[in-house]
Amino acid sequence: MGDACRPDSFDGFVGQERPKKVLEILCKAAKRKGSCPPHVLLSGPPGLGKTTLARIVANEMQSRLVEVVASNLQSPDEMAKHLLRLKERDVLFIDEIHGLPRGVEEVLYAASKTGESPWSSPVTTTCSRGSASGRSSPRSRWPSCPPSPASARRP
Repeated sequence: MGDACRPDSFDGFVGQERPKKVLEILCKAAKRKGSCPPHVLLSGPPGLGKTTLARIVANEMQSRLVEVVASNLQSPDEMAKHLLRLKERDVLFIDEIHGLPRGVEEVLYAASKTGESPWSSPVTTTCSRGSASGRSSPRSRWPSCPPSPASARRP
């Protein structure tokens, strides 16, 4: 979908009412406190609007969105390079996070868990299906976005 067709606010986003409301509340609370929303994981099949929601969060927070596809990150050094380039309040969106190699995943997890990362921005990630490797991870405890009626009809 072209950027011109994507909504840039929560009001313009149709569907996914529950995840949308949670993100809207997180953004409003962060703005009031003068901080960033917490790290967020959006999970579900393709076509639910996860990328669009990440763009909306960045727009609502008046932040820059940095999009990365997990399969393009093959080494911990590549992940570290992306993390070090982030500026304060940037939103890092990692698409298809289940495709991260273990070493890369550990760099991201350590940076977000310890709070000693060089950025103070939310990390918005997606996972269209379970872990490709079948290993358990902290991601498995997060709820999924329910399928929308439109995506449920797709083959």
